[in-house]
Amino acid sequence: DVTDLKRTELLVEEIDLAGGDLLDLDPDTINPLDVGARLRLIEDKVIRTIRTVIGFEHFEVRLVDRKNGQLELVMGSGMEPLSIGERLFASRTENGISGMVATSGEAYLCRDTREDPMYVVGIPDALSSLTVPLKLRDRVVGVLNVESSQTNAFDERDQMLVELYGRYVAMAINILDMLVVERYTTNHSFSSTALGEMNQPLESITRNAAELRAGYVGD
Repeated sequence: DVTDLKRTELLVEEIDLAGGDLLDLDPDTINPLDVGARLRLIEDKVIRTIRTVIGFEHFEVRLVDRKNGQLELVMGSGMEPLSIGERLFASRTENGISGMVATSGEAYLCRDTREDPMYVVGIPDALSSLTVPLKLRDRVVGVLNVESSQTNAFDERDQMLVELYGRYVAMAINILDMLVVERYTTNHSFSSTALGEMNQPLESITRNAAELRAGYVGD
């Protein structure tokens, strides 16, 4: 369908633009902010893009704690918090879909939560979910989980679009971390190390966008 192909192409372009805006982090603006304010700055942009560009209302982003493997909630919209004392870890078993995705590095489509034993409650009436890994190079740094009150709400195109934007989300959060270090080590905006860290993920994002276009709209 020509209309559907054109829409996919436009969505990819909009995600590229939104991703570029997400990475447009001015150190002079970011550095005076505390950690919570930095995350809110990113969260506002992510919520806006996921709602208005990709078209989903309920989502959460969890990052992997390198020390213990726990999946820490850092931002989200419309999701239920875990029960008191309940925690999620990057593990293939007993930690739901998010734990498995964080371990495998592979996205997971849950088409009907009622028939999937891996699913852990996110929104009270969730009937389907889409969970993608957040990657920097080949390292999984977290997961982005989207949920719907309808069954089969997500398809393979949604998966690739969310994965593409997830690359930008992972990079933006990583840049915030690097800026914290930069604040105490140099007066320059970015060190050569930080620029090196950014280069390969940016190239990967470019490749992903090209592959997405080719897969849906042709070369």
